[in-house]
Amino acid sequence: MTTIPEPLSIRTRQLPGRRYDRYFFAGMVVALLLTAFAGFAPTYYLAGLYRAKLPAPILHVHAVLQSAWMLLLLVQMLLVSAKRVPLHRKLGIAGFVLAAAMVPVAVMVAANELHRFASDGQAALSFSLVPLWEVCNFAVLAGSAFALRKHPAAHKRLIILATVAMMPAAVSRIPVHLIRQWTPWEVMAFVVVIAAYDIWSMHRIHAATLAGAGFIGVFLWGCMPLGHTAAWHVVARWMLSWNL
Repeated sequence: MTTIPEPLSIRTRQLPGRRYDRYFFAGMVVALLLTAFAGFAPTYYLAGLYRAKLPAPILHVHAVLQSAWMLLLLVQMLLVSAKRVPLHRKLGIAGFVLAAAMVPVAVMVAANELHRFASDGQAALSFSLVPLWEVCNFAVLAGSAFALRKHPAAHKRLIILATVAMMPAAVSRIPVHLIRQWTPWEVMAFVVVIAAYDIWSMHRIHAATLAGAGFIGVFLWGCMPLGHTAAWHVVARWMLSWNL
């Protein structure tokens, strides 16, 4: 007796698919917000915000822009949950402008940090690649999310991954030694959770998740070795000459 295969449309409906996206990505946004708060609470959020004793004015600008991104991420998630998609899309333009502003400010912060820690010599030159590579990852992933805004599955994953790309700075500042010690693995855990959700909801890992995992993984484990190279030190010394 010949068995008639189940229609593809029926099999597809059996996958959780996008039915639980709203809950999953909302949970990811909350987790990222809590991580950012935990990392910067001692020196910024619980230190009076603009009254916080940051070592340079540019750091205040940087903190405001980064915080605005996290809050916008929360607002956008709430708008999607409320099915206010037109307003979500309009605010997406503001998000793109905000992301574009965050990049040059982060570069100036890195240059300022080089100037403040110049006495550390080679160590300061090597570490200076970390914030620059981090913001480059953010720029590529956030820019890709904007370019793919008409493809919701890719868009939402890339936005979350762009935010994950900024998490090393927050995780490494959480005042718990064990957490700081395992920063790369804890940041990568966000990516693993997204990949696991992809497998559960679609029975495959989305291409956007794979791309983000590649960018973030190469940064986490390749940044410091490259930062120790003579070629990067030449670039770092040029940035040091800006005297920011």
